[in-house]
Formats: sequence, structure tokens, C-alpha cells
Amino acid sequence: LDPNDVSLTPVTTGPLTVNADGTVTVAAGTDSGTYTVVYTICEIAVPTNCDDATVTVVVDGTMDAVDDDYTATAQEGVDGITYTDILDNDTLNGVAVDPNDITITPNTNGPLTVNANGTVDVAPGTGPGTYTVTYTICEIAVPTNCDTATVTVVVGNPDPIEAVDDDYSATPVNGTTGGTVSNVFDNDTLNGVLLDPNDVSLTPVTTGPLTVNADGTVTVAAGTASGTYTIVYTICEIAVPTNCDDATVTVVVDGTMDAVDDDYTATAQEGVDGITYTDILDNDTLNGVAVDPNDITITPNTNGPLTVNANGTVDVAPGTGPGTYTVTYTICEIAVPTNCDTATVTVVVGNPDPIEAVDDDYTATAQEGVDGITYTDILDNDTLNGVAVDPNDITITPNTNGPLTVNANGTVDVAPGTGPGTYTVTYTI
Repeated sequence: LDPNDVSLTPVTTGPLTVNADGTVTVAAGTDSGTYTVVYTICEIAVPTNCDDATVTVVVDGTMDAVDDDYTATAQEGVDGITYTDILDNDTLNGVAVDPNDITITPNTNGPLTVNANGTVDVAPGTGPGTYTVTYTICEIAVPTNCDTATVTVVVGNPDPIEAVDDDYSATPVNGTTGGTVSNVFDNDTLNGVLLDPNDVSLTPVTTGPLTVNADGTVTVAAGTASGTYTIVYTICEIAVPTNCDDATVTVVVDGTMDAVDDDYTATAQEGVDGITYTDILDNDTLNGVAVDPNDITITPNTNGPLTVNANGTVDVAPGTGPGTYTVTYTICEIAVPTNCDTATVTVVVGNPDPIEAVDDDYTATAQEGVDGITYTDILDNDTLNGVAVDPNDITITPNTNGPLTVNANGTVDVAPGTGPGTYTVTYTI
């Protein structure tokens, strides 16, 4: 027929409307189902020439919520994680759902929560395992058009926590003062990556002079003797307390005492007079630096004419003849009394230079010969060990020849009444 030759009175039955132009409208918000409406057309030229027909329309309001499966690492279980794509595989009327067209009923099961915005939270601290939660989505326009799906999250087992041995031998610790060495956490791993100290627990432990502290530092007690020390510590994952591991820390304590031999040379005169050397500690070291006399003790020792005193000086006894003399001494650290070392002091006392008595010539006047005279300077040009003699260091054998007498005190007398002439006398020093 020619639509211009007929008339159609619009009619509505339920959600269906047959319009005057012959089109059929389905109302928005119509539930899914099969709907019918009857319409009548009549010939305009012959109004009694009419007929009825039935229109059948199927409304598809299918909501399809599809199950979701997720895999989380152990660390994601510990930290917590949120999945935002649970709606990505859900459809409404055969096409991807528009979040604006649906409602989601929030739901929680164990560590999983489906939120009203369509995200799924895995609670922090979730251990390894398989977890599920269901959610229901409904069409806003057709609230009865709903479907339910299941979200499954598998949280994996953690990688083993690994406490790695620490060896600090390359950087010895001064045993006198003690100290703190680097952190044991620096090379330890959790879930395959360097651990965050906030994710593990360490129970402080002490073995001998070493202590591993809760913050991972290692302390060496002051006054620790030199040597190599070890200590074992245990770390555990806070989220999974059974996930633990042990490691060993090695620390070298350097308490090295080094007493170095000393060599001295004394002149013959210094051997005769005696001499004290005060610098025997100048070349001795403690822990690699010059010793502080306040940090050590010295064991006094005597050998022959040499004596090492408690104050660190060495005496050469007066009257020591030429020769080579030795004496040992031992120094110990006060803080670590077992940290000791011994050195030898050697003193070589030289041979004396020859004693030299030099001839003396005097001229006396005739009157001095008559009166007699004494000369007092016969020693002034005599030497011992290259220097002028000290009368206290020598003896003079008295001697007389004619009017001349050499006295034991080093003077020479010319006897009174000595006539003109040349007179001589010898003396021996």
C-alpha cells in the first residue's frame, strides 16, 4: 500500500507504541522480554475498508558480569594492591558496560573487597593463598537487569628472605675505642630485591664483643683485643613471621702494638758520665699511629749498664766502658692488656780518643828563681777525648827533678834559690 492511501490511529500497548507514520517505538527502560501491540489501518477513500495486525518486538536487556582472575606476588599481598579493571569484560546488551549505566553492590570476603566504584582491594598483609569475592552489577535503567560474577585473586608464595653474610675484615675496627660498622641490611633481600628494613624484624644479639642491633648496625665493644670475631643474626619478614634466614658477620679488630728497636751511639765520655735517652717510644705505634704514653705501660728492665724505666727512658750507667750493650723492653696497651710487643734498645759506647798531655814551657825571672814560683796551668793545653781535660777526670803522678816538682794537684813548683838555667821535669796524666 501507499501510506498516503491509509490512516492509522496511534496506539500504545505497554512499552510499545505504533505511531501514525507506521513506526514502532520501544520505550526506554523496558525490561527484556517479548512485547506485542495491535494496530488498525483503514482506506481513506473507503473508511470501512479496515484491517488489524499484531506487532511483536523482542527487548534484549542482557546483563553479563564475567568472572575475573588475578595473580598477585607475595610482596603485593604484603603491600596490598587494587585492581581497577573488573568491569572490562562485563557487557550490557552485548556491548561493554558503561560504568555510568550500572550500579555495583559493594562486597567483602576475607582480604578482598569489591568497591562501589568497580575496583577490588587486596588488603595489606595478605598471605599466600587463593581468595574469592562475588560482585553484582545491575542496570540503572532496568534495576532488575542484574548479573553476578566472581573475582579470584591468587597471592603467590614469597621468595625466600635471604640474609647474606657480611665480612668487614677489610676495614679493621680500633679495639681500644670500639665502634660501629656498616649495616647488615645493605646486602639482604626479600622477594628478590634489597629489603626495606621496615619489612623485617631483627632481634638484637650479642656474641663476645660484637652486638648486632635491631637497626642492623654492628657494634664492637671498647677495649676489645685484636683478632677476628664473628656473630650470627636472624631476620624475619614481619608480614610472614615464619619467613626467616640467618647470616654471619665477620669483624677484624686491629689492636696492633708495634714496639720498634732503638739504636743509640754514645761517646766514651758519655759512657763515663752516664746518659739518659728519652725517645725510645718515638718510633712505637698502637693501631698504626704513634703511641700515646698515657695509653700504655712499660715493664722496667735492666741488663748490664742499661736500664729501661717505667717512664720510657733508658739510662746508661756512669762509668760504662766502650762496647755494645742491649736491653729489651715490653709495652702493653692499658685498654687491652694482652696487646703487647717487645723491642730491643742497643747502645754503642765508643772508644775514647787518646789522652794528650802537651809539653809546657815557662820563663822565670832571676828573682822568681831566687824567691821560688808555682805554675798552675800545666793542664790548660792537655786534652781528653778531644776536649780540654777536666781535672776531676784524671790523675797526676807527682814527680820531682832538680828544683822542679809536679804536684798531684797539677801545679809545678820552682824551688826557692834556683839559679839561672834551664830545668825540666816530666808528668804523667
